[in-house]
Order: sequence, then structure tokens, then C-alpha cells
Amino acid sequence: MSTSPTDDDFDRLLNQARDTPADAPSDAPTDPADGGPLEGTDPRADAGEPAQPTPLALIHGIGSNPIDWQDVVSRIGAGRPMAAPWVDGLKPTQKGGFDLQQCASAVLYNSDVMTWREFDAVGQDIGGMVAATLAAEHPEKVRRLVLSGVFVQMPKMAVRMQKLALQAQPRNNLVAQGIDRGRTLAALDSLAGIDLRETLAAVQQPTLVLVGANDRAGSIMAKQVVELMPDARIEQVPGAGRRASIDAPEAFADAVIAFTA
Repeated sequence: MSTSPTDDDFDRLLNQARDTPADAPSDAPTDPADGGPLEGTDPRADAGEPAQPTPLALIHGIGSNPIDWQDVVSRIGAGRPMAAPWVDGLKPTQKGGFDLQQCASAVLYNSDVMTWREFDAVGQDIGGMVAATLAAEHPEKVRRLVLSGVFVQMPKMAVRMQKLALQAQPRNNLVAQGIDRGRTLAALDSLAGIDLRETLAAVQQPTLVLVGANDRAGSIMAKQVVELMPDARIEQVPGAGRRASIDAPEAFADAVIAFTA
């Protein structure tokens, strides 16, 4: 019987992609809600160590979970500190619902726990909204931004279609993917009222907007996003549809590597 991915699954993945251990002190908090690190991260003291590449936060989208970044992480490979948190309000075992500001605050708090002076943020749809909010409100922390599947205003029809698709999925399939139907439906409802125009206009950091070459609707949304941002450009991901990081992870990762080098 299939089981949903656990926090340890992503820990193991990131450990394989790096050449350093990720063991935290036994008395350190492990849950972000309790002040612990983001899933899959490795806190490093920088005293006496060579300079490290800019850390990378990977924030998953709706109907997804941190383990969906596994192929992107493997492509980026060893040597770069990375973290892939659960989006607050979507983790099946977590209390509370989705709140954009709370999600951004959680990522910021945990970057401080990790002693990251600054980092690059990559976000897919709802994760991109979190990343953009964080970049706009804390420019001193976010160096560069990569967005994919982000919208300015969520069309009500798109919300309705996503909810219908989610409701049609067998429960066992959702559980195997680590997706809580009720939480995801509630998050979709909250998206219907979000307007990112002011947030996107406030982002001053260099931003790359990635869109699948086969995603026509996404291309339209990407142009709307870029038009609002002071320093942003679009790049297509060959062979990808709406979920570019999953459809074509190697090409997606290569674009991230080149942009954040």
C-alpha cells in the first residue's frame, strides 16, 4: 500500500545531493511550527568555512508537496544549501489553514534559524505567491526570485476547475501524494480573493518567470506578472506544461542554476 511522503523522505534526498551531513543537535526543534528548521535543511556555522553558494528555498505549489522537488534538487546537486518547506496550511498533519502572510513569515523565520543571511527563492504557483510576498516585504533577505505558475489575480473559473479536479481524485491517490483534500480545497477558496498587483510591483529583486513551453494560459499569466515587476523576464521551459518543475525538472533546474549563479 502506498504511503504519503514524510519529512524524512526529503531529508534523505537533500543529504544525497550534498556532501555534508544534516544532523541537527538532539535538543534542537525539528518542526517549523516550534522554531525548527525547514524540511531537508542543514544548518551550517560559517566560522572558518569557505564561502558557500547562496542558499536556495524551494516552495511547492498547491496539490503538491516538498518531495516533488526531488528531481530539481538532484539536478542542482552537491554543494548548495537547499530547503523545501511545507507550505503552511497544506501539510496534512498541521493545524490551521492557509494564510499568505503567515506562510511568508514561516519561511523568513526558518531562514533565520538556518543562519541564512540571504537566499534565493523559487516558488511554484501558491509557493511563488509566498516567495513574492517575502521578497517584497524583506528585500534584505531575498537576493533573487524564480516564479512559475504565479498569477496576478486568480480567475474564479480556474479555482472552480481545480476544485472539481481535486474532488474527482480518489482519496487513496491524494494520500499517497501527501495531499489533504480538505486543506487544499480551503486553500483554493482563499486564493479566489487574492490580488498580487501591489506585491509584484514592490519586488525590486531580479526575477525570472519560468513558464512551460506548452502552457498557453501560463504564458498569458507570466506576461501579466512581468509587466508589473520592475526587473523581471520570462523564460520558457522546453517540454513542460503548467507544472514546469515536475514536467521538465532538469530544464527547470538548469534555468534556476543559470539565473542564480
